[in-house]
Amino acid sequence: MDIENQTRKAAKDPNRPDPFESVAKLKSIKPKLQPATTKKTLALMDKRKEEREERERREMQKKIDEYVRYEKYHKMRPRVQASPAIVDNARAKEERDRLIKEEIRMTMIENQRRFEEEMRQIHERIELRPLLVEQGSFISLTIITKSSK
Repeated sequence: MDIENQTRKAAKDPNRPDPFESVAKLKSIKPKLQPATTKKTLALMDKRKEEREERERREMQKKIDEYVRYEKYHKMRPRVQASPAIVDNARAKEERDRLIKEEIRMTMIENQRRFEEEMRQIHERIELRPLLVEQGSFISLTIITKSSK
């Protein structure tokens, strides 16, 4: 049945190439000749191979080191967490912060009190000082009284 179908298709399309001819054509193609390698090329290939192997060795060593570090971490984790040297300083820090804030607040209150006291003293001195008009009349009175004596 296949042979009949192929012959029918070939009869329908006369420009179609024969599949057996294309296979024979592919078999007849010879591979290209590779040029002879030189010592430089061989040395370059060896160098690249060594670099690749070295890079693979480093990557493998890196993975091994990472695994060792991971194992050590998990081995030491409970011991470190249970260590009495590790203390939560959050409460002590909160207490220090509270004391500092309280000290700042008290300093501000004291500064405000001192300022108010100085302002009160300034107002008292101003109230006790005679006005310019009074000073002039006082001076003229003293001059008049001194001249009349």
